Amino acid sequence: MQSFRDFDFTRLRVVTHLCGFLVFLYSFSMLIPMFVALFSKERSYFAFLITFLTFATLGGAAWLATKRTGIQLKTRDGFLIIVLFWLLFSVISAMPLWLDNSVGLSFADALFEGVSGITTTGATVIGDVSALPTAYLYYRAQLNFIGGLGVIVLAVAVLPLLGIGGAKLYQSEMPGPFKEERLTPRLADTSRSLWLTYLSLGLVCSAAYMLAGMPAFDALCHGLSTVSLGGFSTRSESIGYYHSHAIELVAGLFSLLSALNFTAWYIVLSKRTLQPFRQNAELRFFLLVTLVVVLITGWQVWHVGMYNVTDSLVHAFSWQAQ
Repeated sequence: MQSFRDFDFTRLRVVTHLCGFLVFLYSFSMLIPMFVALFSKERSYFAFLITFLTFATLGGAAWLATKRTGIQLKTRDGFLIIVLFWLLFSVISAMPLWLDNSVGLSFADALFEGVSGITTTGATVIGDVSALPTAYLYYRAQLNFIGGLGVIVLAVAVLPLLGIGGAKLYQSEMPGPFKEERLTPRLADTSRSLWLTYLSLGLVCSAAYMLAGMPAFDALCHGLSTVSLGGFSTRSESIGYYHSHAIELVAGLFSLLSALNFTAWYIVLSKRTLQPFRQNAELRFFLLVTLVVVLITGWQVWHVGMYNVTDSLVHAFSWQAQ
């Protein structure tokens, strides 16, 4: 009974407020695949519309009902919000796949697909990916892309506009060196800079796929999933469908580039200098390990007679980089 009296309902209100806002924010991501479905004249737009309306309403209501000014997050609030939101994130991501009977997924399978997408795991329970409607092919790539950097980092970019301090939320979400690094004096500017860098890399990757001979829609989807290191494809055979060394090299190259520290990327692009890469011992070690693994894998593939030397090295590079 004493623990119940000591329960801090103010902190519960803070957590509910932030979770409601994040759900409200994430629900808008359903609009892009919905417009893709409308453009492609597919009935799948209805599943995305229902998901958007449901969670925009629930998230918005929770956000407004617990609204207060001057909210400051504690460290434990940040961790709790991250855990709760990733659970909500998973359920929301699964909803369009589950609601559409044409996809034929149970809720458990839809949840697996959604979680695999947002965690950039890349596993799938869909037997024939190529047969999916266009909107779902894009949606899977979008899940990879959003999950690659994190909707939390996007949220931190707009939290100051709501009078909410987001430092604890940011530090709870970001791994390793990102926790304390700030590219700019203000955390919101740092978050926006990270997303801008990430988005730019995705667009350049998509353009590279197009130049390598991939159709525009496939290039966009593969670009989004490559820079997130998620690996979702629009084809059941993945990039092997195209039988193109150029496409495989693009996949391998941008997988490597996307694995680099985004703080270093931002400095390189903003100051137009490669010094952050040259001085990065972690990067040199990473590239050395990648080179050794590619050479060993390529030799093994060539040794057993699967491919010639050139094909073995190209395939080894595209496989190991991803």
